Amino acid sequence: MRFIPRFIGLFIGVLALAGCTRSDGERPPPPAPLGGPTMSAAGAPDGPTHRYSPFAIRLDGHGAFDVVTFKDVSRPLPDPALQTDELMAEAFAIALRATHPRVLTEVVHEPELLDPGNHVFCDRRHLYVDFWRSGPDPARWGYSLWSGCGEDDRFAWQEVDGPAAYDLAEQIERVVDDIARRLGVADARACHQRRC
Repeated sequence: MRFIPRFIGLFIGVLALAGCTRSDGERPPPPAPLGGPTMSAAGAPDGPTHRYSPFAIRLDGHGAFDVVTFKDVSRPLPDPALQTDELMAEAFAIALRATHPRVLTEVVHEPELLDPGNHVFCDRRHLYVDFWRSGPDPARWGYSLWSGCGEDDRFAWQEVDGPAAYDLAEQIERVVDDIARRLGVADARACHQRRC
């Protein structure tokens, strides 16, 4: 008879959790690219679907953003050594210097950014870069740019070929050059939303 109170407590706990929904403002994932997150029959992701980068870029002088953070939404998740994350941040900082010469950039390493709990905020002056490698050729890359956490805050989505003959750094350089150009277009239009 001692198991009955435990069972009732467990049952109440499950009911309480079943009624909970995320209201913390975390932005929805981008549309799944080829090779992107797979969904189970119930609609829940099969295992982890993304990995946050501990590398960020501080911006000084940009009209819309003060910080850039990155999230790898590739499936399966690659690069446990975080080489891609560091290359992505460093290369994007350099690309921004070319397309935004008046903006100062500083790449920072903040290990606490690896914790998903540190990404449930929606700063107004925060550029979120989601990126992935997709398709049968691992040299195909994609990205989406977000100005916030809502569905309408995604203002760019693109896939870019990174020829297999290129090494990782050259592939990333090709992707971030495209990201910097797309950001420049959004800046010129003063539009960092899906519709404007």
